[in-house]
Amino acid sequence: MVQAARVSYGQGTQKTSDDRTLIRYLMRHRHTTPLEMAEVKLLVRVPMDCWRQWIRHRTASINEYSTRYSVAIDAAARTRGDQWRGQSTSNRQGSESELGVAVGAELSDAEAAFQRQARDVYQQRLEQGVAREQARKDLPLSTYTEAYWKIDLHNLLHFLHPFGKSVMPKPTGASSVRVPSGRRRPSECTRCIAVHTILHAL
Repeated sequence: MVQAARVSYGQGTQKTSDDRTLIRYLMRHRHTTPLEMAEVKLLVRVPMDCWRQWIRHRTASINEYSTRYSVAIDAAARTRGDQWRGQSTSNRQGSESELGVAVGAELSDAEAAFQRQARDVYQQRLEQGVAREQARKDLPLSTYTEAYWKIDLHNLLHFLHPFGKSVMPKPTGASSVRVPSGRRRPSECTRCIAVHTILHAL
């Protein structure tokens, strides 16, 4: 990174203290182009519905676990009773106030039953010899997938801080990740889960 930053001046790598000062200067003034010289590759596990929004940010190289070749991961994202939220009246892609624990408990029980049934149907198809690419078609989007996700540091920083500040909540466990109530931009909840997953992988 520092070599790329200094290329205009024809200088090579300097001592460590100078490199640290230069990197801090680049970050402070948001001169992040030299960060494209460095990349990170992460193995992430995330629910399919979140992943479908995550990969819309086309700044990374991706190779995903295939349920055509392999049996689907036997895990699905669950929603606690106190996490169900109502549809936003001002944002078609957003949510707002919680629905309440009593209603949420019923929804969580129904969710768990549905996920179990979907998994049982999937497993039964496999045992009866149905092709994996066809057996998977009724699995819910809450089913987890895995993927290698490789991105340079420049784009990673933009992904982590898309609106000038982090949308990461305080980490309280993957099952409880959510964006605080209020105005949210499209895909912000999905990005929040993605950021949580990335930072835990790091």
